[in-house]
Amino acid sequence: MSGQNLTLTASDGTEFVVERRVAEHSALIKDLLRDIAVDSDDEIPQGTNVPITEVDSQVLQKVLEWCRQRVAPDPARETGPWTHMDEQMEQIDNSMLIKIIKASNYLDIKALLEQSQDVASNRIRGKSPEDIKSMFRIQEYAVPPNLDFSSSASSETVTLLPYTSNFHATVTAAWQVRHMLQQILPNELANPIASSGYSPWWVKRRVDERTYHASDFSHPSVAGLYLSTDPIPYPPSEFVKMRPRRIVFQTRAADQGWVSWGGEGTFNNSHTWFEASILRPLTDRVASSGNFTALEDDEKLSEPFRNAESAREMLNEKGWDFVYSDNGEFTWRVCNNITAQREFQDYRNEWRRSVDTVVQDPRALGEGKGFLDLLEPGHLVVLWARAEYGGWVHYVEAATVEIELELL
Repeated sequence: MSGQNLTLTASDGTEFVVERRVAEHSALIKDLLRDIAVDSDDEIPQGTNVPITEVDSQVLQKVLEWCRQRVAPDPARETGPWTHMDEQMEQIDNSMLIKIIKASNYLDIKALLEQSQDVASNRIRGKSPEDIKSMFRIQEYAVPPNLDFSSSASSETVTLLPYTSNFHATVTAAWQVRHMLQQILPNELANPIASSGYSPWWVKRRVDERTYHASDFSHPSVAGLYLSTDPIPYPPSEFVKMRPRRIVFQTRAADQGWVSWGGEGTFNNSHTWFEASILRPLTDRVASSGNFTALEDDEKLSEPFRNAESAREMLNEKGWDFVYSDNGEFTWRVCNNITAQREFQDYRNEWRRSVDTVVQDPRALGEGKGFLDLLEPGHLVVLWARAEYGGWVHYVEAATVEIELELL
């Protein structure tokens, strides 16, 4: 045997004659061929046999089928979605799926590893820990009884500002699922699956029409504390670290519907907007309290302030203070309302950790730079409704804040 074929021998001794371009989807095999001085243009010596000691024939056959489809000579499939291959992956049973994840990691086939992990993530999403234990036949693991695996928000059926995710795993359940998957996969393979398919969410919704009116005389600038989240929970164990991965703001609002100086129907000359702040507890008692009362429900805090900073003294009395960035910022602009539009409009902005927010119109959305770097367990997020200059009115109908958490 010579040319561009080689033999792969599975752990049970079964041999597969494979085209080089198929086999070299594996970075491991590609490196092995390079080690025996076989460059990409050289013929493979007769009798070249590569032992695949960690993968049996049944799994290796599935992996090679995937690799062959990746080198299919159909140009339309080179750039389009791999529909047939995706369908095959979806039909693989859970036991084989775990074996393929391990095999693709051993063979260093990055695309297959990512795809198989994505399939596993999709299968666990929305399931209870007990269901996941049964799915993957994880025997040596005891799920705590009466474990709340999702928040009440997961069962909401609303049409007004629906949440980004319809499944909100609790922090404790997310940790249990991660630990469970670590019984059948190495940590570096289990953790991305749990992180993608079972990330905990911390969400808050308020539907309550409020009006914030700026006046030339008494209130040339107003800031209304429209919504506050509950304090972000702490990790379930001192050995577990957790941080916010992304935050999604949704608002439904409008201004007074007219303007004197132009900008109608655009974000130009818009003087009603939302901004967000992070609050930290002044004492441990505040952050760990199980009967937290939303700040917007406090009689004193429900009245408009001149700006967010003017609310600081009252927030301190309630046990909270602003978190400041290195350059002294404590508010981040979320979004502006369209100028001179009286009908309620939905707005959405999303910030991700370590990802620059792409903003097409800086007059419309804020970038949120540094916000998630400062947000920690025990903190809460406040959404301020703002209006500025005489005659400007900010009408707010609803808002949501969704925080996706990440176990480290």
